[in-house]
Amino acid sequence: MDSFQDQHPRPHPYLHEPLLYITNLPSFVSDENLAMAFAQCGPFRPRINRDGFSGILSGTIEFRFLEKGD
Repeated sequence: MDSFQDQHPRPHPYLHEPLLYITNLPSFVSDENLAMAFAQCGPFRPRINRDGFSGILSGTIEFRFLEKGD
């Protein structure tokens, strides 16, 4: 007989939220560029603070499903 652990997937050891933190993102990388880069991981929502800052950016990518952030 299978144990409980064999029947259900184990949680990811490091990923606990469907969030990817991004730092050192050049300001010329647009949300459209991120959409192309993460096309296989969708659906997701980029949350990059671009309020008048033209240098290095940071923020998060929010995934709808935890598995997509893996």
